[in-house]
Amino acid sequence: MVKWELLSASCTRAEWDQAMLQSADYNVFQSFRWGEYKRTGGWTPMRWTARDQAGETIAMVQILVKTLPGKITIGWAPGGPIVRFPRTTNHELPALIDSLLKQLATLRGRTSFRFDSYLPADDELTAALQESACVRPYFRINTGYSLMLDLRQSESVQAKQIRSRHRSYIKKALDQNIEWKAGSDGGFVHELVSLHGEMLSQKKLSLSRIETTEIATLCDILDEQALVFTGYLDGGAITSTLVLRFGAKAFYLIGASGKEGRALRASYGLIDRLLKYLRAEGTEQFDFGGLDPHGSKAAGVNQFKTGFGGETVEHLGEWEWASPAWLRVVFNLGVWSRGRKL
Repeated sequence: MVKWELLSASCTRAEWDQAMLQSADYNVFQSFRWGEYKRTGGWTPMRWTARDQAGETIAMVQILVKTLPGKITIGWAPGGPIVRFPRTTNHELPALIDSLLKQLATLRGRTSFRFDSYLPADDELTAALQESACVRPYFRINTGYSLMLDLRQSESVQAKQIRSRHRSYIKKALDQNIEWKAGSDGGFVHELVSLHGEMLSQKKLSLSRIETTEIATLCDILDEQALVFTGYLDGGAITSTLVLRFGAKAFYLIGASGKEGRALRASYGLIDRLLKYLRAEGTEQFDFGGLDPHGSKAAGVNQFKTGFGGETVEHLGEWEWASPAWLRVVFNLGVWSRGRKL
């Protein structure tokens, strides 16, 4: 029999993260510190653990919740639920999800929850979610695709996967006298935000601007899990990226290059040096962030990322459940009006 438990506010980072790291599908967006970071934006992390009859953990999920007027509660679980524990089997998944939904249904008021699983798409897993009364959303928040680089491979093996044009751009960048540094203090944050704003203005991109206070707060709360990697030429930052680390995995979050950096193809050199740095730090998997294979506007980003090799992975993706059912419509309209950002 599956038993879900809502952990109390006294749950510590060590308790949560150490348990999650026993799974194969753990990710930074289900980590304790990510929940605390989102708390600063008005979300409250609800942390649930499922155990079997022997008391062993077989599933976990951190759901970020907000309470809205009219006793409406919405929940968003990026990267969850986590279900690849040693004692968890596929045939248990329908019961696991169904049991979780029954627990969520006991919450007061009207509720709407959305999960975004980073597990690879799988017919059996899809059937498990469908059996649990979850449905696909009308409007997705993320694309459902990512690029995974296996850093357990040797550098020589990975180099063979890189496209020839990317290799030439990497060489061009590395031939410059660029100095590469890693950190997360205020100087690194300011440079990243400045380069990002410059990039948006010069390329006339419609992406949202990032704020110094937001990135500084993220880096402060995630502490050593946050890493800003920056390239400098003649003392000035020309390209920078922010990655988040958790266990042996790293996740690309933001990247930006100024006019000079773009002219020198510095971002290509940055990714090459970043991967080298992460390997030396013991990282085994690099998630290069969202791809959009079906979106023409993302063609440039897709080409940049896939040129470094790796494997394009379609995730199990987003699923939602609401009580009453009409609340799904409200949630989806909210996602649409906010430009898919939660």
